[in-house]
Amino acid sequence: MRWANTAQQRAIAYAYRLTFELWQQLVREDRWGNTYCGEPEYEPEDIWQTEDFRQFARSCSRYEFVNLRALHDHTTYELRGYQGTLDAKEICNWIKAHLLFVDAVQDLSKDDLDKKFAGSRGRAKRNMRKIFGPVLSRYYSKLWRKHVRRFVTKGAWAN
Repeated sequence: MRWANTAQQRAIAYAYRLTFELWQQLVREDRWGNTYCGEPEYEPEDIWQTEDFRQFARSCSRYEFVNLRALHDHTTYELRGYQGTLDAKEICNWIKAHLLFVDAVQDLSKDDLDKKFAGSRGRAKRNMRKIFGPVLSRYYSKLWRKHVRRFVTKGAWAN
């Protein structure tokens, strides 16, 4: 995140928080309730309501799916959610997905991010697929279909 200004860091954090459940469905189920990569303890709106975003990030738990606290210590966001693997395709797809996501959301406003990801799981997933492109979308769609019935919605979508 060294390259990103505060507005971009905030937009990226907000986009990850809005899409937390979609990202979570892309990892093994034993990672869902894991105390080392859990659900964020803050609401999406908290990201925009704080004046000092860096202080907000510093106050977050490091044991969240996306560790914002790492911004203070390492000038990065640590993605803690994914399980360990030696599968090169899995690793490369995970990295590509996050790079594409960050590139797509970094310069969007809160309103633009809300239009893409808040309020509707279907819309959020369609926009994630657009960001990922056809190859990654096919790869991750299998996981989304597998987990959709078992996943309990607690977050940003009003279903």
